[in-house]
Amino acid sequence: MEAPEPRAGSPASASGRQRPRRSASGSLGSTKGTGAPDPYAYAGPTGQGIQNPKYSGVTSQPDVYLWSVKPAPGTFDAYTSAPLTKDTAVLGSGSLDLWMASTAVDTDLQVTMTEVRPDGQEEYVQAGWLRASHRKLDPTQSTATRPYQTHQQADQELLTPGTPTFMRIEIFPFGHVFRAGSRIRISIEGPKFLPELWGFAALPVPATNLVYHDAAHPSSLALPVLPGFTIPATDQSLPACGSLIREPCRPA
Repeated sequence: MEAPEPRAGSPASASGRQRPRRSASGSLGSTKGTGAPDPYAYAGPTGQGIQNPKYSGVTSQPDVYLWSVKPAPGTFDAYTSAPLTKDTAVLGSGSLDLWMASTAVDTDLQVTMTEVRPDGQEEYVQAGWLRASHRKLDPTQSTATRPYQTHQQADQELLTPGTPTFMRIEIFPFGHVFRAGSRIRISIEGPKFLPELWGFAALPVPATNLVYHDAAHPSSLALPVLPGFTIPATDQSLPACGSLIREPCRPA
């Protein structure tokens, strides 16, 4: 993805917007994307029901149990930035502006944002979801970092199989400081287990989805960055894994 650029007009108290582009070979960086789209398998309703045993009468498994189960190879696409040169504070919603295609007429998408830390741990930050046929935006309520879908039946539009289609996926509101030396990772997959009380009635039809990142289909990520943020001198070290609420770690 294209290198971050500060922009005016971000939500909340943030006044900068960073928009990296997805590039080839799983990178999230300054160069414009090239090459063929990246495929991944959508396997159907793997995320149905309440998946966290903490909320279904079983208390022996912590939230981290669900995050520690990595998705199977071939069931997701991931894009990772270069190490950050400075601490970067993000506050608000993010927007993945995505060009994708599918072998199906509709598909469910999950976007997961993580911090790949210098200590070799991958820390869950936030996620967002969209059913592709619900991609129609309300332009009066959408912003650069918060797409606002209408979710009206009259606005539902199926995909044409194999045709690249543009859609925006909100990464739900969050506040997080990505530390210098860490990398930002975006993963695109079907709805999966989550470290919280969520379940999904996912579409049942398996499909192959394609993520585009070439010059004609420049997928990108917009984040509301707090400019001029500095971490206090007394809090310079990485937070211990598991010390941040709903942000479990797993080996990267």
